[in-house]
Amino acid sequence: MGSKRQKRNKKAAELAAEARQNQKKVWGARLSLGVVLVAVAAAYLKEDEVDISRISESRHCPRDKIKEFRHVPTFAVPPSCPYVVRSFVKDGEWLGAKFLNRLQNAQGPPSIEYDELSRGNMFTYYDKQRHSTLPASSTYSKKIASSPRQLLNNIKKSRAARFGGPLRQISPYLESEMINTRWAEEARTTWDVRDSPRPTGLWVGGRNTSSASHFDLFANFHVLLSGRKRVSLAPPIDHFKFKFWPAPHPHARQARVEASFETPAITLKEGDAVYVPSGWVHKVIAERVAAAASFTALPPEFQSFEGLVREQVGAMFVDRGWSQVRAIGIIRVYLPAVAKFWLGEDIAQSVLSNYADSYDRVAKEVPPLAKCPVPPDRDIRIALRYANATANAFSWFRADLAVLFFGPFADTVVQRVPHPALKGAQRWAAAAAFVRECCLFNSANRGFLLRAVLERPAVLDFDDDEDEDEEDE
Repeated sequence: MGSKRQKRNKKAAELAAEARQNQKKVWGARLSLGVVLVAVAAAYLKEDEVDISRISESRHCPRDKIKEFRHVPTFAVPPSCPYVVRSFVKDGEWLGAKFLNRLQNAQGPPSIEYDELSRGNMFTYYDKQRHSTLPASSTYSKKIASSPRQLLNNIKKSRAARFGGPLRQISPYLESEMINTRWAEEARTTWDVRDSPRPTGLWVGGRNTSSASHFDLFANFHVLLSGRKRVSLAPPIDHFKFKFWPAPHPHARQARVEASFETPAITLKEGDAVYVPSGWVHKVIAERVAAAASFTALPPEFQSFEGLVREQVGAMFVDRGWSQVRAIGIIRVYLPAVAKFWLGEDIAQSVLSNYADSYDRVAKEVPPLAKCPVPPDRDIRIALRYANATANAFSWFRADLAVLFFGPFADTVVQRVPHPALKGAQRWAAAAAFVRECCLFNSANRGFLLRAVLERPAVLDFDDDEDEDEEDE
């Protein structure tokens, strides 16, 4: 009997020991899993806590996701990266059906213009004032609503319609109400203090309508008040993928190619807001009838650009008495030199190439281009000197905006190249062909290598009377 009891006790002890061992293994596995989960969570939090306030160039912005906040962040200087503020508007009187009801009952002018597509669902901006410069066609027509109520009803019923513009065009009274709300006041704090505010905008779009991929020169704090939107964003460094129409074109800043966006799209719900910095590519799709307020402001670079161009380009060309051949030879060095000194050698070549490509197919025929002129040494020195002065004048432009403004700057310079008889699309095409053939760094002919010329230091102390104003022989 004793022997059997001992055996049973021994067996029970073994089973208990085995159970304790298994329990230890279970707890060990749970602990290991917990450590892994904590590590993953820590990595996620660390990734999510990227401090975008320290990022001064968009190429350094996170690519995996757009930063999100639960309140409007405070930045010493608005960041170069976009961000989302969830539940930015909490006042239900300005959200959803209540906002649409407020909109349709607002007092407005007897004539409100809006857009309606004849085909498709994607709107492409069209500036009819530029139609005479470069040919283009519009896929939408202008319609007139007699009141805010009719406007909203027409947009809801239409297959594809939208209103986009200053809110005061619908109702100055509603604009006054909106700008005095606490949330609208807070929205305006997102701009740089140097920026120039534009009128409060309103966008109302039908279900599944979208905007073509495009960029703006202003910063935009976009607040969704009703509906649902999907927003895709890409930094200025990705502009080359979209092959944007150039500044003089009626479709300026719109993509020719609907390229893919690397960063996942964000979904805005009622009350959410997204901050889109100047120059960022964006594509917006209304998943259902949507209304949004836009608080936009132009950067100081925009305000100063035209004056600086007149000052710099005018100083070089006004009253020089140069023949066109001599001027073209100087431009051949001046334009790429400005690109290198202003933007840096790493991106200057691609910016020049992208500029030339932006005018592809704007004309059915491109006039034959004369051989690239080879400027004499004195003209090379003139070009480098003025290029250095121009780059210094623009040196304060933020890096992202400098690339955007180089195109309009180049437009002003190269318009001096084509023969005066050329007009419209042919003139632009000829100017772009000159940049492609004569102004890229690897351009070479008759022993003249542009890349080697651009390696020379800019001579700043030669005698103007002796070198610059010498008459053409």
